[in-house]
Amino acid sequence: MIPELGNFALALALCLAAAQSILPLAGAFRGNARWIGLARPAAAGQFFFVTLAFACLVQAFV
Repeated sequence: MIPELGNFALALALCLAAAQSILPLAGAFRGNARWIGLARPAAAGQFFFVTLAFACLVQAFV
């Protein structure tokens, strides 16, 4: 169950990475400050989910 949780956390981090790469650029192009403001929370979410995935892998292998 722990490796599946880590895999799911990585999938969520991937979704956040896609959103972080597209939405701020589209917001800058369209002049939408709300979309530009999503960059920092998306980065924090990526950090959380990648850290969670790392912890799950460490738990699974140790």
